[in-house]
Amino acid sequence: MQVIKISEQIKQKVRNHIESVAPILGIKDINSLIDRICSSDREFPYDSDDIFKSIIDAYFGCNNVKNLVYLDLGAGYGLNMLDGLLKGYNVYGVEPSPNSFEGRYAVAVDLMKENGVSNPEQRLFNCTGENMHLIPDKFADVVYSYQVLEHVQNIDKVLLEVERVLKPNSIAYFTMPNYNSLYEGHYEILWIPCILSKSKKLARIYLRLMGKNPAYIDELNFTTPSNIRKKAENIFGLNNVYILPWGVRYAGFLNKYIYALGLLNFYLKLKLAGQNSLAEHIKERFVYIKKIVKFENEANTKLIYYIASMLLFIFQPFITDFRLIVIRRC
Repeated sequence: MQVIKISEQIKQKVRNHIESVAPILGIKDINSLIDRICSSDREFPYDSDDIFKSIIDAYFGCNNVKNLVYLDLGAGYGLNMLDGLLKGYNVYGVEPSPNSFEGRYAVAVDLMKENGVSNPEQRLFNCTGENMHLIPDKFADVVYSYQVLEHVQNIDKVLLEVERVLKPNSIAYFTMPNYNSLYEGHYEILWIPCILSKSKKLARIYLRLMGKNPAYIDELNFTTPSNIRKKAENIFGLNNVYILPWGVRYAGFLNKYIYALGLLNFYLKLKLAGQNSLAEHIKERFVYIKKIVKFENEANTKLIYYIASMLLFIFQPFITDFRLIVIRRC
């Protein structure tokens, strides 16, 4: 298997970008951050995210994963996308840049060239998520995006464009921070849930009190499970939208149980939405779900789902990041 090669020239370009935002975010250990970003261990989601893999396998079949068209929305420096290409996945990406010669788009293109990808400009589209005009209708089987929606100009327009470029039977998979949690990951500070997410003015005051520069806050959308669910359901339909935890912290030994509760809730909603084959695959993949729902039947599935949903709402301050999953079957 080919390992991603990252030249010192590429690393310097990444450093230049990180150093431009470090004073605003209060980043002190720039070298550590660059090492994480430029790690050759960065992997394509199918090989690094067990939920992503389980959904793709169940929906498309595990023998078909390299025949699908994947679209990386917000490809950044292109490492995840590149890892997929080197492993034989049919991956495209979206990353906006004022032109093709600077910013993360240019770094991603150079990185792909260094690693032997021919014509990378035909793989990585220089456009925004709100206007993916370079991509035709019904283009992708899978659109995925990690920690990007909080940075876009207009979430509704991005989701509408995702709906346009997805094929009729397809998957969209997003992760993003939960601003109704106790943690803000860009500033790496404790956050006041359900209060600061309501007002950027309050958020700026809070950041100043915490000794942070509030300038970056204007570039962020305060994503929460409830507002993202509502936006997604308006576009993709009630039964096609699923929300579940991605990151959980500060709850001690309960962290793993909150995460497991999210997966149980996902499984139950799949059942209620009639996605039985996908639900069964999730149950077989995660054994503890199989144990929990041992006595499940049609009569109590909805009750267990509502109880799980209520508990997730109660524990929401500890869910620092969450997934939005769209499963389209036409």
